[in-house]
Amino acid sequence: MAMKSKKQAASEQDKPQTRYDKKMEARRKQAAKDKRAAILVKTLGIIILAGVIGTCGYFVTNHFIKINKATHDPYVKIGDHELNQVEYDYYYNATINSYIGAYGSFLSYMGLDTTLPYEDQEYSEDMTWKDYFEQMTISQLSQEFALYDDALSKNYEYNTADEYNDFVTNSKESADADKITLSAYIKDTFGEYATLNRIKPYVERTFYTSSYYDKLLADNAPTDEEVDAYYQEHNTEYDQVTYYSFAFNESNYTDGDDDSDSAAEAAHEAAEADAEDMLKRIIAGEDFEALCKEYAPEAAKDSYNTGDGEYSLTSGVTSTSVNSSLVNWLYDDSRKAGDTTMINDESVKVFYVLKFVSKEYDDTCTETISSTLSDDATTNYINELMENYDAEDIKGEIGYLSTTESAEDENNTESLLNTDIIE
Repeated sequence: MAMKSKKQAASEQDKPQTRYDKKMEARRKQAAKDKRAAILVKTLGIIILAGVIGTCGYFVTNHFIKINKATHDPYVKIGDHELNQVEYDYYYNATINSYIGAYGSFLSYMGLDTTLPYEDQEYSEDMTWKDYFEQMTISQLSQEFALYDDALSKNYEYNTADEYNDFVTNSKESADADKITLSAYIKDTFGEYATLNRIKPYVERTFYTSSYYDKLLADNAPTDEEVDAYYQEHNTEYDQVTYYSFAFNESNYTDGDDDSDSAAEAAHEAAEADAEDMLKRIIAGEDFEALCKEYAPEAAKDSYNTGDGEYSLTSGVTSTSVNSSLVNWLYDDSRKAGDTTMINDESVKVFYVLKFVSKEYDDTCTETISSTLSDDATTNYINELMENYDAEDIKGEIGYLSTTESAEDENNTESLLNTDIIE
């Protein structure tokens, strides 16, 4: 193509523009402007999108990092077992849930408000409720791993499938009742990072060790001879006594305004005299209940001979329910029906008049004694196992352990400082 001469170019530039020419030139300039704007918007969009992705990526990545740490990093060590946070949280929350389930109606009297952080509530002078629950959790973990290792060493076998399936079913029912998903229920119940799959091995291990514990109880069941021997040694804890009693309280023989020694002595002598008189009349054959009504203060007389039974009769109670000052006489092996006595309890300034009716052994206590002996033997065995299952706070997140370890270090330091150096 031949190039335009300078003259031709100048001529075209000087050529007047028609309306059409102007319209086409405006379109060309607007198209160029729109193209630049589109490029700018696209560039800014990429930058903004990168920022959004970067922000979301940070939170997502941070979340997965926390999950990875919670499921893999050692959190606490029990004996030779290293637990991650998910595992510890499972036991910690299970311990709290169990405690609240057992004492729910009494928690307010115990000073615990479940709507407030446990670390902000005092359990004792040197422990918060969080410390207390941590202590319970560590104890439970030590016991469970001691039992678990012992069971494995004895090749103990137990299929936990049925119990685990029941656990899942119950969890689903609880989630439905709370109108939340199963995953939300598991998280709310067992910890921030808990899922059904993550806690499954811990749940199964709990069922396994619980079964092994039951086996130990059965293995440690005492013989009939051992039960009888234990009963003979602790018969007052199981024998049930029935007896009549009446109390002559010295305070009923005083003028409330006179607290002199002479007044107290007079009250003592008057109470003793009435008690001795009542005892003589009982021995002579008079009715115990009728005499109680006669000697009772005016305000208490209506309690006797009401037709609803004998108010002065105490039936079928063990020694734990009997006034300690009366136990020795009531549980004396020589005691027989109809025996009577008067006992002076100086600690409370009361004279008691008693008439013995019977002492019996409740056969159902045989099972109680057997269970007691089995529990004691199993507990002693587990305590020996637990000697090698001390806890170590790897992450430093368990306040109870950190406090305990600090106290032990301080005691050890003081012990070293106070040790005499022998040259």
